[in-house]
Amino acid sequence: MSGIENTIKSITDTIQSTHDNNINNNMNTIKFKGKNTIFLNGIEYKGYNVGDLPNSFGFIRKNNGFDDDGDELYKYGKSHWFNFKGLTWIEPPMKW
Repeated sequence: MSGIENTIKSITDTIQSTHDNNINNNMNTIKFKGKNTIFLNGIEYKGYNVGDLPNSFGFIRKNNGFDDDGDELYKYGKSHWFNFKGLTWIEPPMKW
């Protein structure tokens, strides 16, 4: 190979390597656990039909009164979701 061919091959290999790394780093993984449960990038989500969404859906927080010291109490809701395959997917409540 001549010097120009080696340079072109080197540039092509670098572009291919960069392209492969971008694809591998930007791909989301979806694993189905059941009919209404999936793992997206290792985070569990539960799927709901529109009429079955929990009461905590669609708000960040709302005032839930005051504690004994006069500090405000808040109820935190689910403000992040996505739609996929006809269901609305949100993170389930934490399991203690």
